Amino acid sequence: TIIQEHNAQPGAVFSLIILDLDRFKQFNDRCGHLRGDKALEKIGRLICSQLPKDALAARYGGEEFAVILPGTDLPGAIEIAEQIRAKVADTEFDGEDRLDSGKLTISGGIASYPAAGTTSDTLISRADSQLYEAKTNRNCVAPKPNDTRNVTRHNYRSIVEIFNPSSGDFKNALSADISNTGILLKSSTPAVIGSNLDLHFPYPFW
Repeated sequence: TIIQEHNAQPGAVFSLIILDLDRFKQFNDRCGHLRGDKALEKIGRLICSQLPKDALAARYGGEEFAVILPGTDLPGAIEIAEQIRAKVADTEFDGEDRLDSGKLTISGGIASYPAAGTTSDTLISRADSQLYEAKTNRNCVAPKPNDTRNVTRHNYRSIVEIFNPSSGDFKNALSADISNTGILLKSSTPAVIGSNLDLHFPYPFW
């Protein structure tokens, strides 16, 4: 499924945050499902209290929540996710003292359109993988607040051939900025956002 926005302007962005409560099975087992339900309701309200008016929040399943942030890029989404994480960590929950950690916390994974993908599947997969990374430490979000500023970028200029399988169009572009998160290509005829492209490097820069 290609994600499209009605009358979307060039450069339009939005972000997805997937949040998951840490050790929530342990919380339910030791505190009971009734307290677990109350904790979920409380956290749902806390999440909504940290969001801009145009955001959409929903329970994603079990102890997971999903947040969509229109017009918000990755750094902005990281800031909001971090605010949610901190708010939950600073809030008291009935029975949380029975947890091994002594505190009910939340972790989050973030993905932004179109940088992380242009389909619902790729964005969800990216956010899920970031959440998995955050859950290794718990009570954190991924990417971390400083991750986007610490990406090593290389200004390698090389010819890149772009082929659009759906239309059969072929064009040349010039690479201008390369990192482990993406590549910037300059072309006189830009590709349509959301299209699938094959990239060929006739003069490898590596």
